[in-house]
Amino acid sequence: MAHKIKGDVQIDGLSGSGTRPVAVDSTGKLIEETATAKTNGTLLGTVDMTNGGADNLQNIDIVWQSSWDDYDYVDLVVADARNGGANSRSAWALASVGTPSTWINFSGSIKDAAGWSITSVPQNITWHGVARMWIQSSLKRTACNSMMYNVDSSSIYPSIGSYTQATVFNYSGTTLTSGASPTGWFGWDTGSKGLDGYILRLVQDGGTLNNGTIKIVGYKYP
Repeated sequence: MAHKIKGDVQIDGLSGSGTRPVAVDSTGKLIEETATAKTNGTLLGTVDMTNGGADNLQNIDIVWQSSWDDYDYVDLVVADARNGGANSRSAWALASVGTPSTWINFSGSIKDAAGWSITSVPQNITWHGVARMWIQSSLKRTACNSMMYNVDSSSIYPSIGSYTQATVFNYSGTTLTSGASPTGWFGWDTGSKGLDGYILRLVQDGGTLNNGTIKIVGYKYP
């Protein structure tokens, strides 16, 4: 029977040399125990944007899990999304589980949704985007700073208002309006750390989605 072996290794003559705990798996491969959550991240969940092939979702609601609050920040990675209807824009909005139709305004602002671009993504065009959520403070900041879509063999980055925060919108529950560049750091003020008890919605304000996944990835600082 194979056993995991754990002990100390002394490495001399290299930067950062010293005694460090190591582990070896059943095949003899060296394991760096601290790497998973701090470098590659931890996959917390995956969302099928097609709703099992029904292709009937305009918006996607993610009920935040309390265990996700153990992380310092979370990336929301949208891959291969595609809208089958009219041109649309996409953004993130936040609501309490207790009042899921009331979308929370940013602190000191009438805006309440954070997106990538004022520019609409064309119909049936595949797009990708990453949003980063900092959760370890009462003011939840979301940076939507990476989005592109593909037309034929070309990748296009839509024009954005701020390279660190992109665009803010008013959100009615169905449509995004009054898109603008943020004038300062925005965020939803929840009054406590974490997002347990909240719904994070990916708003898509035209047609229904017919492709794509969302990966929820958690990270911890060393």
